[in-house]
Amino acid sequence: MNPYHNSASGFLTIFGGRVDDLESFLIEERIPDGWESRIRKTQGLTFAAFNPVVFKVERGINEKKYKAKIAADSEAAVASAPAAEASAPAVTSEEVATN
Repeated sequence: MNPYHNSASGFLTIFGGRVDDLESFLIEERIPDGWESRIRKTQGLTFAAFNPVVFKVERGINEKKYKAKIAADSEAAVASAPAAEASAPAVTSEEVATN
């Protein structure tokens, strides 16, 4: 099990999936004004309540799809990049020394 999946599960559980709350927490590094935890049980967040969320997140992540998408995106970026080096005139060591 990937340790990042536990973090994702924690955010999902504690923030209740509210993206606005997560944005201010992760990007602005602050707790949103008037924020309250989405956990309302008397014992708080227990392992018994948390583990099913972790397992759902773990099953929902397919790293092969992610790696294939990253590879395809990088290949597309390389293919669409202009050939700037081929069209640029060569600079000699004499030109560099005089500048």
